[in-house]
Amino acid sequence: MEQLSTIPNILPDEHIFSAYARLLLLGSALGSKNIERMVVGKQSSLTCTAFHQSAFHPLLEFYSAQKSREELLIKHTSFGFYRHGMKHQFRCQLLNETLTKTEFYLPGAKSLRYARKWRWCQDCVANDIRHFGHSYWHVTHQLPSSICCHIHETNLISQCQQCGYSVNDLRDAPVPVGASCLRCDTEFTSGKRTLSADERWLQDSGLELHNDESSFLSPDYEYAMTNSLALITSREWRLTGDNYIFVCDEKLRDFCRWLIEKGFDQLFEDDIDIRKYKGLDIVNVIDKPRNVPAVTHLLWLRFLGVNSIRDAQRNGLVRNAVTA
Repeated sequence: MEQLSTIPNILPDEHIFSAYARLLLLGSALGSKNIERMVVGKQSSLTCTAFHQSAFHPLLEFYSAQKSREELLIKHTSFGFYRHGMKHQFRCQLLNETLTKTEFYLPGAKSLRYARKWRWCQDCVANDIRHFGHSYWHVTHQLPSSICCHIHETNLISQCQQCGYSVNDLRDAPVPVGASCLRCDTEFTSGKRTLSADERWLQDSGLELHNDESSFLSPDYEYAMTNSLALITSREWRLTGDNYIFVCDEKLRDFCRWLIEKGFDQLFEDDIDIRKYKGLDIVNVIDKPRNVPAVTHLLWLRFLGVNSIRDAQRNGLVRNAVTA
């Protein structure tokens, strides 16, 4: 490719957009101005909010010489996490490159606090530079269930506390920002984060979904992320007849109080009233499980006392239910 004799490899846990952003940076350093045109055909944003087909599918094809399309989807995009709740048809379209939408948003992309901003861990940045010579953007840091770095247990950085600068498009920051803000030069700090038992459960469950070794078309936890809550609630709350809406409203109020008590309201944007947010409503979760954020399923499962995603997968077993 012009002056680039080799294409840099995608690194462990690296987002495919990160690998491409590094390629653009390398091409710019070598004086090559046509890489973007050659790879994706035209300029497309590299955000974690929406996937633009004009960039996404060409990139999967571009890196197919290094890894299979399925491995790229599972390990190098957030679809490893989200696939368990996707429609089979949508997974087929992604895998077979037949998706017709020009852009698509993942459930919760506009409501979750960190869904619009790329996040990074300062300790991972230092380790990546030591091992690879440069840093890069990790997929696991972008998972909506990730509260801190699961390796170093340090807070993930999403913006400058002084001026509010954040990375929304990787074309503006091909590698994690580094020690100080690019706008105001304020030094970034990221202390250790001690997770509560509930926060640990949420983070570990999200990682389990992402790291699951099952195929893209037949993910292991599809039942857990689509039908388990309907079964659990029907058992625990005896959801029958005229009391269905009454019981759901009562449990939703309990759930929202629990979210605030545990600090999980911080996962959502400030302008969202979680007590009225439809993405948390148990009726929506039961009736339209694939349309609500995956984090919603995890939070409800934890609230109901489910020990693990695997328990939820096995017929919705409940132990020590919080609401009992």
